[in-house]
Amino acid sequence: MSLVSVREYDPSDRSAFLSLHRDIFSSTVDDAWFEWKYGQQSLSERPRLLVAEADDSLVGALGYIRYDGHVDGRSVSLLQPADAMVDPEYRDGGTFIELLQSGADRYGTVADLQVGYPQSDTTRIYTRLLDWDLVCDSSRVWRVHDPGTLLDYAGRESLAGSASRLAPLLRLGFRGLDTLSGLLADSTDLSVSVVSDPAGSTLASVYADHRPAANHITRNGAYYDWRLAKPGHQYTAYYAREGDDIVGCIVTGKQVGGRRVSICDYLPARPTEQPAVFRHLLRCVVADHIDAAVIEVPPSLSSTLVRRQGFVDFGVVETLREALPDAVGDRLPEPPRSPFIVRDESSAFSGLAECDNWHLAQIENEAF
Repeated sequence: MSLVSVREYDPSDRSAFLSLHRDIFSSTVDDAWFEWKYGQQSLSERPRLLVAEADDSLVGALGYIRYDGHVDGRSVSLLQPADAMVDPEYRDGGTFIELLQSGADRYGTVADLQVGYPQSDTTRIYTRLLDWDLVCDSSRVWRVHDPGTLLDYAGRESLAGSASRLAPLLRLGFRGLDTLSGLLADSTDLSVSVVSDPAGSTLASVYADHRPAANHITRNGAYYDWRLAKPGHQYTAYYAREGDDIVGCIVTGKQVGGRRVSICDYLPARPTEQPAVFRHLLRCVVADHIDAAVIEVPPSLSSTLVRRQGFVDFGVVETLREALPDAVGDRLPEPPRSPFIVRDESSAFSGLAECDNWHLAQIENEAF
């Protein structure tokens, strides 16, 4: 295997970077995406990117996104690894670790703290070899209208087509559940307005009125304007109103033409304090997306709230894998997970490794 060297990104690397990204992640990234994330439209004054090179070919890359954050009761700067990728032929030579170590050396001082949402299969590299702390490794919480999509996600494509034939029956059942939920709903004076391509200034105003006490990425107008402008994606805001006042909101997102919808942000941060507001918002979201294959909610949303709307925590799959005989349990797919990690080299913050101290939403995951 050829010797691999790590260096900073050069504009001439863009084509090879995009090509590797498409190969590794089966993505459709292009120049517009790069400009949004690392170029003129990004949050940074210049790209923070490293590339790994062998025989004059790009075989790996690692980017970083810098955010403002609110951690431990104070304003801080956060750095998040992004688009970590290595050509399969070079994964056994330590290229991934070298990229991460070089990134820490080059960019570690530009922020107070590093946070990340790694791929599940790389989490151990961060935590065991590079001194990151695993804050939580929650199983994903989905409402599944098309079970074929779930099997396809789990790598069981051969069964996905047959399972998808159950989708019409499942949707019929969910319509019945939604009707019953509406009949049993709390009496409320709330109204809900639905806005496609929501203005960052409006969402920032809701955030300012309901800023989470827990650790989180700061959501100002500039952040929302950037985050919700991701090429190839559609975002919609659901605002709950009492008269003229916005008392809660949910933001959904999906790829254009995609069938998986995610609740990627929500405010206030503790729905249990306003359960009627969030029940009302969730009913509107699921009613608008009955034709979606999957609706995903953040694991941090109250389990009691989402169970009433037919959402399932796929941690139950792990429970079944452990309870059943190995010959049966090992055949069940690994449950989809959402790990979150943090690295505090200065040891200046307390309680970072406790999941309850964080307000985690899909919008904070740079890969979404």
